[in-house]
Parts: sequence; structure tokens; C-alpha cells
Amino acid sequence: MKIKDLTTEIGFIGGRDAIMIEHINIINSRIIEIYVDVANNNLCSFFDKTKEGYKMKFGFVGVVYYSLFSYELFEKSMFDSLINIDTKNLIVKTDSVSCIQEIIGSSLSENALHHIVITAYDNIIEVACKEFTNEVITDNNHLNS
Repeated sequence: MKIKDLTTEIGFIGGRDAIMIEHINIINSRIIEIYVDVANNNLCSFFDKTKEGYKMKFGFVGVVYYSLFSYELFEKSMFDSLINIDTKNLIVKTDSVSCIQEIIGSSLSENALHHIVITAYDNIIEVACKEFTNEVITDNNHLNS
């Protein structure tokens, strides 16, 4: 099993507090949207170096598994028991590093699913799904409706 950093539409997202979750929209049991603010820092590698940050939407279709952990309460042993994988290289909690990664070679990914982990400022989100998308949005107007 290996962990792969994902390159999004805006480039690589990484570093301390780079991802802030604004809203999670569970449309139904199989479709989830996660709206985030992404801040540029010295560890990010944005394609457009002039941008300070972006608003993005991560979309998950064909969801078969979803879990949300509070970053402060997260314990690797809990994560290991839920999905039965070795996460020793997955997340370094003490570094406060935000990132989006895909787990390759897990039992979920071997069943033709994307196995995605988003480490954000306050939360860690794990999703197994058939389709994963990411897109830049102009604002988070969905919060006002």
C-alpha cells in the first residue's frame, strides 16, 4: 500500500493549515460535496503563483464509505480499526499538515474505488467512492441557501 499526494486543479495543496473546511453537503447517501478554502503557503505548489488562495469544491460520487474525524481527537488506532490498514505513513498529526491524498493498494482501492483522505485544519475526512472531482469555485454561495 502506498500514499499518493493528489494534484488538484490549482496544483499541489500542502502545508500547515492550507485547507479549511467551510461546509460538507451530503446530497444523499452516495453523493457528497466538500467546500473548502485553500490558502497558499510555502509548501503549496499552485500553478498560478500570484494567487493567495482559492475556494474549492471536492465532489465524491458513488460513495461507499465516509468518515469524519475531529483532528484534535484523532487517534491512529481508531483509524486503523475502521478500515484495517497500516497508516504509519499516512498522517503525521503533530505536523499539522493539510493535504489531500489517495491511498493506493488498500482493500477499498483494490475494488476500483478512489480511497481519498483530506487532512484539514480541524478535521480528517476519509472517503471511498467511484468518482472524485475537484474544482475552483468563485464563492461558497451554497452556504446562504
